[in-house]
Amino acid sequence: MWTFVTGTRIPREDDRLQRLLRLLQDRSKAFDMSGGVLCQLPWLRFIVPEWSGYNLLRRFNLELNEFFAPTIAAHHRNFSDDKANDDLIYGYIKEMRDRQDDPETTFTDRQLTMIILDIFIAGGQTTSTTLDLAFMMMIVRPDIQARIRKEIDETLRPDELPQQTDRSQLPYTDAFLLEVQRFFHIVPVSGPRRTLSDCTLGGYRLPKNTTVLIGLRTVHMDPDYWGDPEEFRPERFLESGKDAPGKAHLHTDRLMFFGIGKRRCLGEVLARACLFTFFVGVMQKFELLKPMEQDPELEPSIVLRPGITLSPKPYEVVFRSRL
Repeated sequence: MWTFVTGTRIPREDDRLQRLLRLLQDRSKAFDMSGGVLCQLPWLRFIVPEWSGYNLLRRFNLELNEFFAPTIAAHHRNFSDDKANDDLIYGYIKEMRDRQDDPETTFTDRQLTMIILDIFIAGGQTTSTTLDLAFMMMIVRPDIQARIRKEIDETLRPDELPQQTDRSQLPYTDAFLLEVQRFFHIVPVSGPRRTLSDCTLGGYRLPKNTTVLIGLRTVHMDPDYWGDPEEFRPERFLESGKDAPGKAHLHTDRLMFFGIGKRRCLGEVLARACLFTFFVGVMQKFELLKPMEQDPELEPSIVLRPGITLSPKPYEVVFRSRL
């Protein structure tokens, strides 16, 4: 994401990116989908600024500006038309310059910072949280882990890094990742949509310009469609039988974790690639086990912690090398 936005690689020894990711994580846990107590009672910021999350927002905005402002300023200094396709910031600056005589333009440095923030919030945590849940399910369901390792071992050489072309050869592993996203739906509500005209939905009249949100749990946990939605079962996405030995994926039209339509998540391809590559790469090298002495408070739980995005509670896992 950093390369997409800035056109450069961030040095491994630079801790700014880690600090930003930690700040994003704290922010997602401090507020829920309704905005948290600060949204309900904004005057609390004057009485209990730390408890209400107001100080967190101030720290977050300050750090965000400190993080991106020098990079944006450098892009302004070095801009030329032939760089407009190099990265997001250069492309945005070109639009700013093309619209600078428009008094109603919304293309500003402040808006650019907010767009970059949206990208990091949407992509910086959802993929890593999904991987976190996938690893957790490996110790919750060792039977599934054994089947995944068997499929990987039979398909890939030990020294061969997974490629996207391998997805079709690892149907059960791919189905498992789909089931993780269906079962946990870490983004509880899809991005807002707007009705373009008066319409009716489910018997309710929706006037033009109504904001519509989709509760993904009602889709991914619909018993009328899935039959046993509360059961974690990757096989539901695979065909069975002699003529279709688990190759084709089913029901993917009912999975909406990346949204639907023209404005579905622009990072979908990147997210799917990261999920598959990292998960298969880890499962090639390690067996995931519960600790010999498990702290009762760190038992894995399928009940997630609330927030803007849902996340797993802390749990312990042992990565034992298979090499």
